[in-house]
Amino acid sequence: MKLIQSPSRALAILLSVVLLPLTSLAVISPNNEQLKPLQAHSQTTAEIISRLRHQHFQRHNIQLDNNLSSTVLDRYLEELDRDRSYFLASDIREFEKFRFLLDDALKTGNLDPAFFIFNRYHQRIIERLEFMLSELDKGIDKLDFSSKESLKAEREQEPWAHSSQELDQLWHKRLKNAVLSLKLSGKDTDKTQEL
Repeated sequence: MKLIQSPSRALAILLSVVLLPLTSLAVISPNNEQLKPLQAHSQTTAEIISRLRHQHFQRHNIQLDNNLSSTVLDRYLEELDRDRSYFLASDIREFEKFRFLLDDALKTGNLDPAFFIFNRYHQRIIERLEFMLSELDKGIDKLDFSSKESLKAEREQEPWAHSSQELDQLWHKRLKNAVLSLKLSGKDTDKTQEL
């Protein structure tokens, strides 16, 4: 676990922690539309940022500026996809447009950038779920354990996948690893398929 090295790093963590619950509490439309911030979310965010700027920031000489904005973006992405298993490199490149805008957006209570990122994350989770269900539908008895493969357990420092096919390979290995672990723990194939 990394120690908080400065007040601005602590603030970046706080701001990313504020963004995550707000995006996860948003209203999902019954038509499967993207999440959107409620007015209360924007007002609450603007109030939190205002209080932080006037009470906490001044005491610790922290500026809600482009540097902090950059750190908030990095922390938010880390909180959403620490193991780099959902987002694609193209998503990360697209999110770069927010790197130096989050500070201004947060000051005004504009949560659109956070929701844009979260909606993409939600989309990628659904894609991974659909892929795994498709793999399971093929039957776990069809998995080939004869090839020599490896799976990195901690992927925080790995590069982002460049394609869905690259993520498919990663998730296929994860499935094989899970099935193998269940088999090694004494579960039979039929029971494993049910799990």
